[in-house]
Amino acid sequence: MDAGNKSGQDGRQGAPLALCIAPIPFRVDELGGYLANLESLRGAIPLIALSIIAQFSGSAPAIGQTPDALAPPPRPRFEEPQYTLGDAAAAVTVIEYVSDTCPHCAAFDALVFPYVKASYIAPGRVRYIFREALTPPPAISAAGFILARCAGRDKYLDVVEAIFRDQPSVVKRETSRDALLNIGRQAGLTDQDMQACLSDDDALKAFRGRVDAAMAAGVTGTPTFVFNGHMLLPGERIAGSVYRGGELTKAQFDAAYTTASRDPAAAPSGSQP
Repeated sequence: MDAGNKSGQDGRQGAPLALCIAPIPFRVDELGGYLANLESLRGAIPLIALSIIAQFSGSAPAIGQTPDALAPPPRPRFEEPQYTLGDAAAAVTVIEYVSDTCPHCAAFDALVFPYVKASYIAPGRVRYIFREALTPPPAISAAGFILARCAGRDKYLDVVEAIFRDQPSVVKRETSRDALLNIGRQAGLTDQDMQACLSDDDALKAFRGRVDAAMAAGVTGTPTFVFNGHMLLPGERIAGSVYRGGELTKAQFDAAYTTASRDPAAAPSGSQP
């Protein structure tokens, strides 16, 4: 785990919490020596693809080539730009910009999101939207999201949450290949399915587009939350304390929901930031 991802308390007591810094702009002082930025990443998507393929197959094809043996996966992929839960007619739309390699996203998912699902999504009070963002290590983050999409819409969130649970193994170069392969297999993917997904230029270009969209929306770290069009920013007072960014506590989510529900027309669709 990089030095910049320092967790606060567990997200339930209102303690100030950090977030994972997205690699654009890359803040080397907070990321323990990672050397990259979004502009170089935009030009390096083919190289990331080769890196992913090499991790899974042990060798990489020449740039611009795809291994002939790789066939398209047999199941429909999840190709929508965002993953949505809940009633489309809910008065409040919450968008979470999330990264599969971000420990703060994993902590929120484990400690607070079950409460959000039970108290807000299931009763139809919130339409909840996940949008993908990229945090280090970028090739592994990209691979995780692409595998989740390869598993199909019904298993997308299951795969992302499995990555969260096994994140320490997923983010380490020495163990990432086996960790992701095991998660994919548990979702019903074969090794050939996964290699095919990770060598698919269209899937990589689509992922790049989602990363660019997150950046254009002003996302600089994960998790980032938007309630009815209002992006929560560090320094705001939420639930009686100053929000430091990143994970929300249950009390902070409650307070942000209450504020957003007072003006349900502020952002009625998921097209907001």
